[in-house]
Amino acid sequence: MTTFDQTVKVEIENLVIPVQGGIASDVVLSIDQVNGLQNSPNIVPVTNFVKDFLSNYPNPNDFYENVSQNLTDAIVNNAPVLGLTGTFDTVSVELNRDPIATLPYPFSSQSIETATGNTDQLVKIQLSDRVIPVQGGTVANATVNLDYVDNTETFANIIPLTQFVDDFLTNYPNPNDFYENIGTNLTNSIVNNAPALGLAGVLDSISVKLERSPDLGLFHPFSTKSTASIF
Repeated sequence: MTTFDQTVKVEIENLVIPVQGGIASDVVLSIDQVNGLQNSPNIVPVTNFVKDFLSNYPNPNDFYENVSQNLTDAIVNNAPVLGLTGTFDTVSVELNRDPIATLPYPFSSQSIETATGNTDQLVKIQLSDRVIPVQGGTVANATVNLDYVDNTETFANIIPLTQFVDDFLTNYPNPNDFYENIGTNLTNSIVNNAPALGLAGVLDSISVKLERSPDLGLFHPFSTKSTASIF
């Protein structure tokens, strides 16, 4: 017997969300439908629901993590009206925001929610072209990923963490270290400083990925990723 797994994705570009002064974001709505679903629902009602929810979001001081989680909650709670009841395993909303004055780096927040209401929140920050004083001074891109504990409703201000990462990399003290050492030392340092960064008790894991262009020592693109699980 053949079964099918269908994932539907809708991308909404340059949607203005009235939080943090009103900023434009790209929105990715993904629906993982139940296996073997014969009749897929009309995607137009949920797409219009997402656009209306975000365009008229009522809490201007919320973090993007709150916005995405509140939206997935609203989709799950309104599944009967949207024609989605019994048709999906999970729904996710990813909000991708360009740099702004208070956070001058690309940022994304993704909320994943099951049909039964369990949630997972993922956050990604990208720092481009950071000069790291190792191996003669090299330029790298850094990507920080946060995986929050399931069903959390408490999210950290991401700005202190971003500033911490930027300072750690640009002032790295050991010029002979490999990139693998840097990634491990940075993730360890974030974990050790979690209380000061507002991250204590809210994360399952954190990862740092460093990507370096070819240089005289290694003529190939190179990346290293360090992940720390937090118990």
